[in-house]
Order: sequence, then structure tokens, then C-alpha cells
Amino acid sequence: MLPRASRNIHGIVFFCIFHANSQLQGDASGNDSDSDVSMVSPSPSPLPAEDINAWLSQLGNDDEAGPSSSGKGSVYETSSPKPIASAASTIEHLQTQYKLKEGEVQQLQWELKKHDHERIILTNEITLLASKVEELEKRVEANNELQKQIRYVAKQCTVKKMEECQELRLDLEDVKEMYKIQAST
Repeated sequence: MLPRASRNIHGIVFFCIFHANSQLQGDASGNDSDSDVSMVSPSPSPLPAEDINAWLSQLGNDDEAGPSSSGKGSVYETSSPKPIASAASTIEHLQTQYKLKEGEVQQLQWELKKHDHERIILTNEITLLASKVEELEKRVEANNELQKQIRYVAKQCTVKKMEECQELRLDLEDVKEMYKIQAST
């Protein structure tokens, strides 16, 4: 979008220069004196807006000399409401607008570089955090597996101890019976 706006400003400047030259040539052909006086007429007519709009349409301007896609108006919409009196002031005005647009382009390019740099930093941070998440997921998985193994071993030990305890109770009962038998004889 920015190159198109720049191209349109170049086109407008070219059109104004062409219009000024045609006025100068028209005045020169109407002036038959042989003196070396300036050929600029004292008050050239202002550039007709319809000619500029028609010429911009021929350039293939998408917004047809209306508001630009950046939300700002065209060069003539941002200009002062009073009509431009001469081709020289028109050119000066357009050059000022062109410099402003170049400044905007540079500012936007700087912001784009800044955002690209921030995007790269954030992408690296996301990559780092994603690898940490994967590592933590592996640890959690290993921890869950260890907990399962601990439960299994604890269960095995409990069952074994319960069996030993049961055997000891049975042995104790047998010993009691044997003692009763010996005590009664």
C-alpha cells in the first residue's frame, strides 16, 4: 500500500508540473513580445480537481482519488480548504505532502522492523517454553510411572507381610495347642 501512495504522489507532482508547463507554454504562445520577461502569468488558474481526479483514475488508483486505505484522505482532502492559487504553490504543497508521506513510510518501516524483532524474540521464547513444557510432561509421565511402581511394590510388600503374619498366627495357634496338650498330660 505504501508504494502505491508514493507512486500516486509522484503522479500528482508530475501532473502539476505538466499542468504548469502547459500554462507557461499557453501564456508564451499568446505573448508576442520579444523581451526576456518571465513567461509566468501573474495569476495562473488553479488546477481543476476534476482533471486531477480523472488523471488519477487513469493511473489505476484503487481508491479513485478518494480516501486512502490507511484511513487518511487523499492529498487534496488533507490540504487546506482554500483553493491553491498557483502551480508553484501547488507543487510546493505536494512536495510538503510527499515529504510527510515519506516520513510516515519511514516511521512505519521502523515500527515494522521493531515488531519483527519483537516477533522473533517472542517466537524464541515460545520455542523455549514449549521445550520446557515437553520436558515437564516427560517428568510428570515418569513420576506417574514411578508412583505406579511404588504402589505395586507397596501392595506386594503388604500382601507378603500379611501372609507372614497369618503364618505366624497359625504357628502360634499350633504352639498353643501343643502347649495345652503337654500341660494336660
